[in-house]
Amino acid sequence: MEDHLTSADYLAALRGELPAGALHERCRWHLREACDTCDENGWRHGRTGSPATPESRDSGGWVRVPERPADSRALSLRHLEAVGDYLTACRDVHREAREDLGKLLRTPPERWLRRVERSQTRCRSRPFAALLIEESRARARRAPREAVLLAELVAPALDRRPGRMELPWAHDLTALAAAHRANALRVAGDLSAANAAFADLRRLLRERPVGEVRVEAEILSLEASLATEQRDTCRAEANLKAALGLFAEDGGGKELARTQVKLAKLLRAEGRGREAERLLEEAAGRIDRDSAPNLYRCIVEDRLSALLARDRPGAAADLLRGERDFYLAGADDRHRATLGLLEARIQLGLGHFTEAESGFIEARDRLLAVDMVSDAVSASLYLADALIAAGETGRARELAAGLIPMFRQRGMAGKAFAPLRPLAEAARTGALTQEAVAEVRRDFWRRGRGSDR
Repeated sequence: MEDHLTSADYLAALRGELPAGALHERCRWHLREACDTCDENGWRHGRTGSPATPESRDSGGWVRVPERPADSRALSLRHLEAVGDYLTACRDVHREAREDLGKLLRTPPERWLRRVERSQTRCRSRPFAALLIEESRARARRAPREAVLLAELVAPALDRRPGRMELPWAHDLTALAAAHRANALRVAGDLSAANAAFADLRRLLRERPVGEVRVEAEILSLEASLATEQRDTCRAEANLKAALGLFAEDGGGKELARTQVKLAKLLRAEGRGREAERLLEEAAGRIDRDSAPNLYRCIVEDRLSALLARDRPGAAADLLRGERDFYLAGADDRHRATLGLLEARIQLGLGHFTEAESGFIEARDRLLAVDMVSDAVSASLYLADALIAAGETGRARELAAGLIPMFRQRGMAGKAFAPLRPLAEAARTGALTQEAVAEVRRDFWRRGRGSDR
């Protein structure tokens, strides 16, 4: 018989892509033909105990599949029925976790902890804790304080049953949540709290390391972001390279590509543009853009930025022509605003100053509309560059002198203005040049307040 069931079939059922009943029937029919291959795959991939096995909310533990008996052929159908029940329970637990998260996010953030603590049966599963971490990651940039709160919910969500926190998977999830909490504090600008949070986490992990390679790799990557902001580029690069090795050991995938993007940004900031471009090309080829569209959009943005940083606007224009339709399909307002900034930079590099000027003004306004204030500062700095290149020095001085008052009104923190003050002084003294603008832009980026776009 050629229609063997494989591990991919069981994983498809676990993800809900293949109905558990269909898997059951296929397996039952095939086993009647006494297929040893199908039987062995059923035992190997259909039983519990792997790190990916979700927890049953109702049973209070694992969804148990009968142990393999000595006479496996005699009890194979009983085993398959249990596998079918198990796959159904898997889907139910994940569905409930998504429902619980949706209800939680519809309540005010200040009530999140109370809602989780008062829940007796819901908001307690392993998939729910994993979804909290993913939501924390997703909100870190646009709502870092909410990301902190979400990460802080993981421990109370799991710490309900005696001994549960001692389980390896619970330890890994709480460690990962602690790392995302520290990262969200960094994004919020509280570097001292972020540094203390990472130090506490490392003390914990020295006593009890995490079990999964992927978790340690992600923690290293998040620590690298803090090191970058602290201008400790040597430690940041070492952490990212260590994370790359661990992700590769774990099979690669999206996390490996995401870490390559982070390392490429760091290398570009150090003037190692060719290395950055190679990493980004590898990252683009490593993922399926249809299954990870937002990550792929970020890679496109960074590849365009890398080409522009090396004064290759023609190559950037060629790349964008090939990727623009996919990029815009499903892109949100933040991505569209970012692309507008990059398109204006291409026009500037090609010497189309009128198009660049209007592009930077539109990009700045769109970035402000989605509260991407630091990126809007970058757009303004490029606008000054375009005006000087077009011979509009007076307008460029007027723009540079008004940057700090403009962005102070948008709620930008006072310490973020430090790199902009030399530009205002250059405008006052008549010493405003493209070189002066470029240096301010680089300093703004190095300080972690701006975009690398």
